Amino acid sequence: MVRKKSVAAKVKTQKKAYQRRIAQLNKSCSWRVLVVVIQAAKKFLRLRKCKSCFKNSDCHCTISKEFLININYKSLSNKTNDNISFDIIQNKQEFDDVKNILRTVVSKVCRLDYQRKRQSEIRKRKRSVDDCSPNESVLRKRLKQNNWFNKKYNEDLSFRQIRMQQKAYKFRDKYKDNNVFRQKQKTRLKKLAIEKYTNNDTFREHEKTRNRKSAIAKYNNNEEFREKQKTRIRKSTIDKYNNNKEFREKEKTRITKSTIERYSNNENFREKEKIRMKRQMFNRYHMNMNFRQQQKLRSNENVLFKYRNDVAYQKNIKEYARKQGFTKYVSDNSKRLKKIQYAINFYRNNYTPNIQKQRQLYNQRRRIIKKYNIVQSYSCVLKHQNLYIKNLKIFRDVIQEGPDYTCRVCGLALFRNQVIPYIEEKYITKNMSFEMKERIQCYLNNSSSIEETWICRSCSDKIKKKEMPSRAIVNKLEVSDVPSELKKLNDLEKHLIALRLPFMKIVNL
Repeated sequence: MVRKKSVAAKVKTQKKAYQRRIAQLNKSCSWRVLVVVIQAAKKFLRLRKCKSCFKNSDCHCTISKEFLININYKSLSNKTNDNISFDIIQNKQEFDDVKNILRTVVSKVCRLDYQRKRQSEIRKRKRSVDDCSPNESVLRKRLKQNNWFNKKYNEDLSFRQIRMQQKAYKFRDKYKDNNVFRQKQKTRLKKLAIEKYTNNDTFREHEKTRNRKSAIAKYNNNEEFREKQKTRIRKSTIDKYNNNKEFREKEKTRITKSTIERYSNNENFREKEKIRMKRQMFNRYHMNMNFRQQQKLRSNENVLFKYRNDVAYQKNIKEYARKQGFTKYVSDNSKRLKKIQYAINFYRNNYTPNIQKQRQLYNQRRRIIKKYNIVQSYSCVLKHQNLYIKNLKIFRDVIQEGPDYTCRVCGLALFRNQVIPYIEEKYITKNMSFEMKERIQCYLNNSSSIEETWICRSCSDKIKKKEMPSRAIVNKLEVSDVPSELKKLNDLEKHLIALRLPFMKIVNL
């Protein structure tokens, strides 16, 4: 049985055949048309070179309306007049060739234009029918068209670029002509930009850098903008400095830091500042009385403070004063006489018997205080020595007994304060079960010597709670016997063989 083709399949095959035919025609006709046009162009160019052709252009040729009707182009025949005239050349043979070429070109163009118009009309009819009654077939067709368009848009670069250009042209025309659309677009773009600026950190930083660069470029290139910015910044800073205390303090600190850094790093600036400060101080010192007095007081205070604290400065000042006094004493008689008179008066006033007695008593008092301090310090030393001796005695009494008390359960050698005398009634009572008694006896009697009557506190607490002590020998902590090969070794040999070498560090407390 041969299966019949459906209508849709037939339509598909017809479409494909039609497309194939058109492609072949385009391929076959395109180069022919090109050849014809090239021939016509060559003829015209050859004839234009001849000057005689341009001078003798009296010959006139007409193309009748019948010629156009024979070409099957109705629209051109309706629009044109009865005759179309143009200048030709005297050579009739060449004119006939040109005429034939033009006839073929015009016929081809007219035919193609007529076909294009007819196809557009058919397409419009189909669209109107589809819009009126969208059936399942129409919807499928639209889906296929959309899929085809999306596929071509994604795969074909040239098609994509053409579509994008078309959209751009449409958008541009609409943006220019329609004010409402323009305002909507502006508001939409503003909102998008604000949202992106607030949410996206990278975009925000990029925008900041871009604005900064543009502002810097404008500031460097445009003088008017630069002057306006300078005046605006000055006014704003002055207003802010006068009104805002925090800003004022920050600016002061910033200026001081910058000046200090510049003063320390730049030598020229440092020298200029020194000269400026000297001049300023000199002028102020001579002009202002209050400032002069303040400076004198401040300098005196600084000198006294330095004299009291700095020993080297004190020595230098004393030497300088001695030298100056000696030079004055030698050179100036009046100064010498004054010094002598001052010394005589000082001796008379200070070396009286009452003053001498007072000085003796003062020296005696100082000697007694010194002796008392020495005695007190000696008594303190004795006290400390006695305390040291007492503590040593207590420590030695404690140390007299070493770790000679071995525990019955764990077998550790401990001091007396870490051990309790063993009493069997505390651990094994009458109410206990037989199994419990056996278990406790196992803990107790598993030591090396049964005669030991001591037990450590931790083991006794655990046994009272009816639990196995963690340090008990029964808890898999038995020490294995030393083999005979190792017993024969020296201390040095044992030290060399040992897996772990213990170290001890003694610290003086």
